[in-house]
Amino acid sequence: YEGGGADTFATDIICPMYARVDEDQPFPAVPKWSIKKWLSLPGETRPLILCEYAHAMGNSLGGFAKYWQAFRQYPRLQGGLPWDWV
Repeated sequence: YEGGGADTFATDIICPMYARVDEDQPFPAVPKWSIKKWLSLPGETRPLILCEYAHAMGNSLGGFAKYWQAFRQYPRLQGGLPWDWV
């Protein structure tokens, strides 16, 4: 799933890795698009499940509240898998 993104219809979900909540990145990054951009693709209805979001190694979990606000705000955003949760 993670390699397919929204560029293929061979998957039943969109599962971006390290997706940001609001801001797109102007330089090459993985992924370049934000959650809001993934959700606003024309004609796209597949659920979005975040792969490896909110890196939580040690005590570095930042921005978690922004992700949860987005999970509650967008019905197609089905949650995600925090990276390195211990």
